[in-house]
Amino acid sequence: MALTFRLYLPKRKTGWQSFNLDIGKAIPPHPVVHISACEATIDDMSLGSDLDTIQLVKGDASIYVTNIVTSVNSDSTLHVDFHLVVDWTEALNVACDITLFDPPAGGLIVGGRVKK
Repeated sequence: MALTFRLYLPKRKTGWQSFNLDIGKAIPPHPVVHISACEATIDDMSLGSDLDTIQLVKGDASIYVTNIVTSVNSDSTLHVDFHLVVDWTEALNVACDITLFDPPAGGLIVGGRVKK
């Protein structure tokens, strides 16, 4: 079952970001994570949850994520490193939706293993 968290990152330029996630139970080996990103702002007048406070913005900048690397911390929580690309001259406020999926059912090596 998929589980998504919205992360607000203020004043970001292109660069590596990291995120630790504790879902209340052990993360299985080989976690699968997808991340989407867009410009965002905070609604300071919102009396709702943090999720209600983060407002997504349809801006002109190209904002996207590459090179998502997952690992499991020694305390069985999830650690995610990802490269955020903000194609704009100034730093922008960004929201990232980080989705954790079930682990893959198996692995395939295209072309076979390299013999040494």
